[in-house]
Amino acid sequence: MTKETTTPAKTLSDDNLPDVGVSYSAAHISGDEDKIREYEAEHDDSCFLVDWRGEFENLFDDVNNRLTGSPIEPAAPVSGSLVTVARNGQTASAKSFNRVEVMQAMDDVLQGAEEEMRVIAESLCSDTVAVMVKPVSWWRAMDEHFPEEMKNSYVKLADIEVT
Repeated sequence: MTKETTTPAKTLSDDNLPDVGVSYSAAHISGDEDKIREYEAEHDDSCFLVDWRGEFENLFDDVNNRLTGSPIEPAAPVSGSLVTVARNGQTASAKSFNRVEVMQAMDDVLQGAEEEMRVIAESLCSDTVAVMVKPVSWWRAMDEHFPEEMKNSYVKLADIEVT
C-alpha cells in the first residue's frame, strides 16, 4: 500500500507576495477585517467604518477624504428620492436613508472615476461595516490575480441587496 502525500498550499505572507503591479499586503486577501483595517490604518488609510446609526455628513466626509479630485456632495432630491448625491455633474439617488443605498448612490457617481468603494465582506453582518476606497486600477489588478480571495474578502456595493 502506498501512502499518498500532498504538498500543502503555500500561504502568502508579506515576504512572498507575487508582483501584481500594485502595492498590497497579504492582509488584503486574507478576508480578515481586522487585519485589513490594521494594515490600512498604518499605510494609506483607505478604509473607514460606517455605523448604520451615524450621521450622513460623516459618511460624505469619510468618502471624500479618500477621493482624488472632486468630492461627492449631497444634492437636491430628485422626485421620489430621499437622498441624492452628485459629483462632476453626475447624480444618483437613494430611495431611503439606508446607508447601503446612499453608498450605492455614491458608488454610482464614481463610475468612470479613479476610485471604487467596496465593503469588507466579513463586516457585512455587523452594525458597523468597513468600507475601502481604492483606485480602480488597484481593484482590477487584485481581482485579476486573486479572484477567489477578493471575492471572499470584498463585496461590491452594487452587489449588496437592500432589504
